[in-house]
Amino acid sequence: MGYLCLTVLQVSAGGRKEAAKQYGIHFKVLDKLGILTTTVGDERTARKALPNHQFRPHTEAEILWIETVINRLVRRAGEWAYDPNAARPEIRMVDLPSLGT
Repeated sequence: MGYLCLTVLQVSAGGRKEAAKQYGIHFKVLDKLGILTTTVGDERTARKALPNHQFRPHTEAEILWIETVINRLVRRAGEWAYDPNAARPEIRMVDLPSLGT
């Protein structure tokens, strides 16, 4: 679900950098979501099996972070759909739970 949300934003804006700018989300937030939803996961949660895949379950901190980000992204997409020109604070890594790294 996390990767789907990221993909919807990227497609609607024309790419990840464009989505960051359009929706007011720091690029590092979107990039970290992409990494955690693509290269981390176990047999139940993995999206891909790539050479750089960390075949392990997500940590509790990662799960909390992903869930928080998804909630913020969905809300932001709704806010943007309601009024694309409204000023909003950028969603940044410091605004999100710690990943413990």
